[in-house]
Amino acid sequence: MKVTRINHAAINVHGKWPEVEEFYTNFMGIGTTPRPGAIDGAIGGCWLQFPNGQVHIIDAQLDGSVGNPVGPHVSYYVEDFADAVAEIEARGLEMRKLDLPEVGGIAWVTDPAGNTVEIQQDPDCA
Repeated sequence: MKVTRINHAAINVHGKWPEVEEFYTNFMGIGTTPRPGAIDGAIGGCWLQFPNGQVHIIDAQLDGSVGNPVGPHVSYYVEDFADAVAEIEARGLEMRKLDLPEVGGIAWVTDPAGNTVEIQQDPDCA
């Protein structure tokens, strides 16, 4: 698997989204960017936009499951998503996968310390 760059970091703010969004956008002056429709309608929150990446603010109940995509995580772009998924499967790692055509697929795994790691196809390598 070849990681090309960081895509985003995510924090969960369950039940505090309006206050957290106001803090980051109004107080800290960070701009937002639209979220894909499939995500925007399903999960509360917003995406903060920076020139070199994003921070995703997620307002969703955490369930404590492994690789939970709505929990805190870091997302990395990879050179070839299909190859990365094949490598994850070859290692026998538990994986959650979501087929989102607009981003070429998303997968979540857990590192040995229990941290959620997300991977996506790097649009510059597609």
